[in-house]
Amino acid sequence: MNTEKVDLVSDILEPLVDRHGLLHILVSLEIMCQEKSAHIESAWQDRALVKQWNTASSICGKAAREVEKLTI
Repeated sequence: MNTEKVDLVSDILEPLVDRHGLLHILVSLEIMCQEKSAHIESAWQDRALVKQWNTASSICGKAAREVEKLTI
């Protein structure tokens, strides 16, 4: 994993998390993954990649539900 890229993304995400909350960021990522999956399915018909994006969406959704329990 590229630590420089992680640092850059963290710098971008931190103010978003501060402003909107971790829960909303995770739910947004879940939706983005679903939308990416649908686009790939319609444009490229790459079933393997569609499955990966659907899995990522599911993981983000599960993380969101766990964060919601924390009330942070």
